[in-house]
Amino acid sequence: RNAYDIVIMDVQMPKLNGFEVTQAIKENLSSEDCPYIVAVTANALIGDRDRCLKAGMDEYISKPIKSESIYQVIETYYSKKQMNHS
Repeated sequence: RNAYDIVIMDVQMPKLNGFEVTQAIKENLSSEDCPYIVAVTANALIGDRDRCLKAGMDEYISKPIKSESIYQVIETYYSKKQMNHS
């Protein structure tokens, strides 16, 4: 098995939604092994970001996805990772 640093998680998927998958990941991995989970959703309403964060996701990006948003998420992740290892 490979460990992943970042997971881009679509909130609306068939069978299990992104909230359910995030919960399963968080329940089955230690906090050290858990990837940085980024919610991706077409919903951009007030409260959607908070709902994703409360569900255990680490960040939120709304569709359509812009490359700048992905770069910012990666930069934020690595900044937090460096602070945790300092």
